[in-house]
Amino acid sequence: MRLFSFLAFIAYAITNHQLFSIRVIAAESLTFVMWLALFIDLITARGFQEIITNTIPLFIVIPFGIFLVRSVLNEVQQKEKLMELNLKLNENTVELNTQLAEIERMNKYMVDRELKMVELKRENEELKGELSGR
Repeated sequence: MRLFSFLAFIAYAITNHQLFSIRVIAAESLTFVMWLALFIDLITARGFQEIITNTIPLFIVIPFGIFLVRSVLNEVQQKEKLMELNLKLNENTVELNTQLAEIERMNKYMVDRELKMVELKRENEELKGELSGR
């Protein structure tokens, strides 16, 4: 029962909180299996020449495995960072659209006010003309 509870908790943590990336786990597993297979070949080697021929691939695969895991981990981190930046960009876009709508509203108000001022000046000039014409 404890094992089931533990596994359920781990499954919940992985799926809901994204504690582990499937890509990273797959890369680590692949690397570990390759290292283990090459190491077992090295241990079971019978002669000196076979030990040398099994050691060379192991020493070649180790750095490539490390590079593979690091690059996949870096890719996952970059993807998460990109998602965060995209979310932030969307939030900023919404905020900027709100500010733009406010600026457009203020601009319309000011233009209407200026048009009203021009109309009032014209009426004022007409009234001055009527008064001076009397």
